[in-house]
Parts: sequence; C-alpha cells; structure tokens
Amino acid sequence: MMNKHCLVLVWLCVIVAATAGCERRQSGAAEPVVTRLDADYYFRPIGLEPYWSYPLKLGPAETIEQIWLAPKSIYCLTSENMLHRLDRDTGVTSWIRQPAAPPRLIRRPVEVDGKTLVVAHNIAKVYKTQTAQPLGERRLAFGVNSDPAFDGEVLYIADSLDRMVAIELQSGREIWSCRAEKSISARPVRMGRTLIAASESGEVLAYDTRLYDPLWAEYFRTRGAILIPPVLTAEGRCYVVGGDSILYCLTSASGDELWRYFAEVSPPKEPTVADGRVFLNVPGKGLVVLDAESGAELEDFCYPQGRGYLGRVNDKLYIVTADRRIVSLDANSGQQLAQLGVKDFDFFVSNEKSGRIFIANRAGRIVCLQAMGLEPPGLAGISGQGQSDQE
Repeated sequence: MMNKHCLVLVWLCVIVAATAGCERRQSGAAEPVVTRLDADYYFRPIGLEPYWSYPLKLGPAETIEQIWLAPKSIYCLTSENMLHRLDRDTGVTSWIRQPAAPPRLIRRPVEVDGKTLVVAHNIAKVYKTQTAQPLGERRLAFGVNSDPAFDGEVLYIADSLDRMVAIELQSGREIWSCRAEKSISARPVRMGRTLIAASESGEVLAYDTRLYDPLWAEYFRTRGAILIPPVLTAEGRCYVVGGDSILYCLTSASGDELWRYFAEVSPPKEPTVADGRVFLNVPGKGLVVLDAESGAELEDFCYPQGRGYLGRVNDKLYIVTADRRIVSLDANSGQQLAQLGVKDFDFFVSNEKSGRIFIANRAGRIVCLQAMGLEPPGLAGISGQGQSDQE
C-alpha cells in the first residue's frame, strides 16, 4: 500500500510540475514577438543589411509626410511641420526645426556649400547645414508657386503669377526675372551656371545664372503643361516630362532635342537617371528603363509591377514595386534575382549615387541599407541635439 501511495504522490508531483511549466511557458509566450525590420537578417534575402537605422522622435499623433535626399543630409518633414535633418552617412539627427507652424507650406530644402535653404510660406531661411545656425532670413514680396533652387547666395523661385525670380538673399534685392506665358509650378533646377525652369504653358526656359541671358536660341516647347521638375545631369542632358505624355531628352547647353520617348500616359514624377539608364514610372506599363544615350527601351529590363528606382549596390540594381516589394536585379542583364516584402515602409528614396538604399515609414523609422558585412558608421563628434524654430 505504501508503494501505491508513493506512486500516486510521484505522479501528482509530475502533473503539478508539468502544469507549472506550461503556465510559465504560456506566460512567456504572451509577450509579443516582434520581427525587427531593421535587424541585420531581415534584408539579407536581397543581399542587403542595415548600415544604420534610427527612429525619429515624434509626437503621439505625429507622422512623417515628406522625405528628401540631399548631398550630405536626409530631410524629413512631419505633420507638425517639424523639419528633421539627418546626417546621410551616420543617420544621426543633428537638428530639428519648425520653419513655420501648420498649415503653412514648407518647400523642399536645398543644400549647397554647407548651407541649407528652407522656404516656408513666403519666408526664405538659410541655416548652416551641420548645426542649423541661422545664417539669414528674408521675407519675399510675393506668393511662392514652386520649390526653390539655390546657389548659396541667390534664391531662384517662381512667383504666384508667371515669373521665375532671382533674389540675392543677403540684400533682398531682386536681381533678375523672366516671364513665361503661364505660371511656373515645377521646381526649377540648377547645375553650375545653368538654370532650367518649365511652365504650365509647356515652355522650357534655360538661363545662364551669371549673365542672366538665355542659354538657348529659343525656348523649347512641349504640347502640354509641364508640372514635373526637369532633370539635369553632369553629362549635359536635360530630361523633361511633358504634359503630352512624352519624355524629352535635350542638350542642356543648346536645347537641341536628342531623343523622345512616347510614354502614352503622363508619368507621375520625374525620371531617375543612373548607371547609363533612365528609369521612368509609367502608369499601366510599370517601370520603364531606357538607354540614356539613345532613348531606346531596354527589353531585358521590363518590370510591369515596378514603381521606382532605389539605387545600385555593387553588381545589383534595386527597384520597388507598386505593392511595396524591393526587387534585386542583375545590373548587367536586368534579371530579377530576389525580392522582399516591405509593406511596413512608406517612403522609398531614389539614390542616383551607388552604394546605399534609403527607406522609411510614417512612424519615423528610417533605414539605410548597404551590402552585407560592412562596419557600422562612426558616431564620434555627432550631436543629436534638437532645436525648435517656430515662426
């Protein structure tokens, strides 16, 4: 009998211990398991891993609304009109400013020669790029109709009527203007002494920014309103998306037409020119890839689901699809190699320079992706002190 009682007690102890173990395991399992989208392993299927990944400090209901890539920076504008400046190499937020309170419009920042220009409503502000030290502020005497261009001293911007205006910011003096047949809403672009602006009448205007004389013998004209910014390249090309659903390639020096591509449907944004190719998002066709020299469509590079070009890393090109997948391609053949769903991200930034991919979501997570096996960036001497500058 004693043996039977002992046996019963032993079984009771085993059952109690097992039950307690199950309870402990269930308690642990109740904690949510989060797949870290910035973890090293997450992007490895497409040959990438985070070089840096940081969350922005946002308010409870605050979200990212715009992201712009600049030569040394990433600028993020939030729903509260807070402008965050991140160092492009390290991802560290070096400053936060509010150029104007909502609902005033904050235009795309322009970075040149260690200065950052921000136009908020009709006020132009210049900051030191690294520290946000104020370098000047100028209230404009007219309503603004476009994002600005900037050469470090002179602001180029369209007024609310039909003019492209050049203003010396230090003195506030209007030093030059040109008039189009209709208003100019597309952002003007500048490279060296060349300034290109395009109007809603279809005109493409080119000027020398030292002499303020026309560069071309006559204006180039499309058959529809131009609402998308032109693209200037170091190879002396100017790409213009016309309202007539045609992509034009011109010489920036003379305005002569080199080739045209009939998209049949108006593209929603300017093309990305990189790696000797032109990447153009065409509704109904997907991501069209053209040879930059001839304008011929590259048949091996055909991506009906493609939406945009992200960048090149070593021997791979990366594009994003309409359903938010990143696809890696062989840079030479165009063959699709791998893909990865990234539906938790909302912003995919085109980077014409090789080496890095930038993606972000509205909640404030920004990730810089590079080839696997690289060391993380050094953070020495970088300050993350945020500042407020409300108008």
